[in-house]
Amino acid sequence: MESLHLRLPHSHLDIRGYASRPGASRQLLCLHGWLDNSASFLPLAEELDDCNLIAIDLPGHGFSGTLPEGGAFDFYLYMMWLHELVDVLAIPDLILVGHSMGAAITSLYAGCFPERFQALVLIEGLGPLSGQEADAPRNMRTYLEAWNRQGLLANTLYPDWNAAVEARAKSGPIPRTAAELLAQRGAKPLAGGVKWQHDPRHKLPSRYAFSEAQVLAFMRGISCPTLFVEGAATGFGKHVLAADRLAAIGDVQHVILEGGHHVHMEQAALLATHLRLFLAR
Repeated sequence: MESLHLRLPHSHLDIRGYASRPGASRQLLCLHGWLDNSASFLPLAEELDDCNLIAIDLPGHGFSGTLPEGGAFDFYLYMMWLHELVDVLAIPDLILVGHSMGAAITSLYAGCFPERFQALVLIEGLGPLSGQEADAPRNMRTYLEAWNRQGLLANTLYPDWNAAVEARAKSGPIPRTAAELLAQRGAKPLAGGVKWQHDPRHKLPSRYAFSEAQVLAFMRGISCPTLFVEGAATGFGKHVLAADRLAAIGDVQHVILEGGHHVHMEQAALLATHLRLFLAR
């Protein structure tokens, strides 16, 4: 396991993470979910001894840099950062992996640049949440009102490490062992207690949303082989929009594993088996 520190040349952000096995023949770039960090992929990295997992902390998460005061997060920025990162890595035959929010980012980006990837793996995510065009003014108003209150945004100060871990385990819900892994990069001891150190601006409402027609256009742009992994407990694949989004991807396999939203942490060994079968194609 090697620590990773990259600088995005245009956004001037520091990106940190790790590479599990740099000398491996298969290279997987892994993006975690909302308020998680790169430790989300540690269980899978232990099981995939024939792959190099390049797992990063997305900006505003873990040990990576964040936006200056007055900035705001959205999927457009995340795609720009991913574009820079892929250029910096310059790895041929790269396999793109995303969980939850990371899967939304990677599916949008792969819809723009499918030729840049050997394969795509989406875990509990198929594009971003979409919105109705008629709701745009109301959504922007909600965002602007929240923006004016951003000085009040702060992550909870927990009395100790155990309390912070327990809170994360319950909010998932995820196993305590998974919450402890995330806490290694995501929780910071401070005077008086412990705080999760993700940027609290991630909790602001969305400024705007893609329409469902736009999301489907991105899904249709994905031409590389794709594996969609669902946790059985979430019923994600039964969502009213999921069937159309899956159908829009030309070459996709759908696997359901026992577990919840963090199924890649709960069922790492089984997921590794399915990944090897998928990549063997």
